[in-house]
Amino acid sequence: MNAVPFNFVDSVVGLLDHRSTLEPESKEGTKIIAKKRESTTFCDLATIRKNRRFARIDLITDSSNGNRPSEEDWEDARILGETEAAKQLASMIPQFEPSSHLCWHDGEKEIVFRSLMDKVTLREITLHSSGPMVILFLEKQIDNSPYLDNVYLHGERWPNSVLPLLIKLCLKGTPRKHVSVTTDSTELLIGTNFIQNFFDYWKANGTLNFLFAFPEKALDSEGRQALSNYQEGNIKFIHSLSFLRHKTERAFFFSYFRETTNNRYCFLDFTSCGCHMTQQCLLMKRYPPFHSF
Repeated sequence: MNAVPFNFVDSVVGLLDHRSTLEPESKEGTKIIAKKRESTTFCDLATIRKNRRFARIDLITDSSNGNRPSEEDWEDARILGETEAAKQLASMIPQFEPSSHLCWHDGEKEIVFRSLMDKVTLREITLHSSGPMVILFLEKQIDNSPYLDNVYLHGERWPNSVLPLLIKLCLKGTPRKHVSVTTDSTELLIGTNFIQNFFDYWKANGTLNFLFAFPEKALDSEGRQALSNYQEGNIKFIHSLSFLRHKTERAFFFSYFRETTNNRYCFLDFTSCGCHMTQQCLLMKRYPPFHSF
């Protein structure tokens, strides 16, 4: 092993991420890692690039969550033009985890989306505003990222062109990769008959594996009619659960509501048994009383 070149080792490690290396470790190991975890702020990328053999990026965001650098941290920072900033960002792409998370608020700052377009594969995307470049970036990730399984669109104002993209992602879910899509927008959904369309596809195929969450206000008369033919049930932590079992496949549809601080959401969860494909059957894990139906 000592004779193996470092660049070969790096190329193999580059194919992995913390979800396939750290997460499978024991709970004790995870606790030790968490205890030693520290946070340091750097206002330039030199330190990260210097440690590129060991430093990996799993989140890029314009939100500081209260940990923003102080004015003193920025004193020696050099202001970059858009072209130079794009080059700097592009230089970091090899250090992105193969399944990273992008959380972005300002859709007008297109430099990030242009720089990362076709160059990263994300697992999670959280967006707070739209724009042509943002929508194009989302579309390319849905089409090309083998990891993408979680999209959250905050805010009310999203163009109608987004809904077909979200539906496309939902239909890509499998027992191995259960997709989760959340939107705050009611305007995006009302009058689209999206619930009945999901049902029609599920009844014909029975292979849907996704969770779709949206404001209850988006439930128009057609949506409520589509949800009217169900059975009632209860499950731990989810009371007033509604469900349907597929006629031929070992698959279920579940619906329930949950309150948040500012809204009440409806959850549509299409789940099929994956025991023949994976050791982590989501139907068994999330809805154990229904697994033996």
